[in-house]
Amino acid sequence: MHACGSGQRRIAPREQTQVEASRPAPVPDLRIGDAERDATLSSLSEHAALGRLQPGEHAQRVGAALEARTRAELETLTADLPALPGELASSQARGRRRRQAVALTMVAPWLLVCTGLWTLWLLLGADGSVWPIWPTVFWGAPTVLGAAGVLRAAPHDAAQA
Repeated sequence: MHACGSGQRRIAPREQTQVEASRPAPVPDLRIGDAERDATLSSLSEHAALGRLQPGEHAQRVGAALEARTRAELETLTADLPALPGELASSQARGRRRRQAVALTMVAPWLLVCTGLWTLWLLLGADGSVWPIWPTVFWGAPTVLGAAGVLRAAPHDAAQA
């Protein structure tokens, strides 16, 4: 391995082949099936019904969709059209599920540890000071508030739509 004068790291020849081998090969346009073609045809019909496509343009795009062989060909047919309401709703539902999963991963360790501490306190006789209250409150308050903030966060795609 050699160093360049500009402070950048030069990759040794053997290391360079390892880096090139670890990069994924460029994927050619993927071929489509009837399901993708039907979904695009349905989308084009909905856009035409909403007045976004004139009848002649709709017919031209339907013809091109029927002849399309790759995903790239289909994507060009709908690239200049906005997302349909159903597509936006499903995107929002995915975002909501993702936020719920993040909130659960924030709260779950706190719940498990506090349950263990309270169980230990009960098994030791539950007398004297109620010491499990301290980690429950002082660790729990920021954890629960943070998880609530994650759940209330507005999804980015809804703000851009």
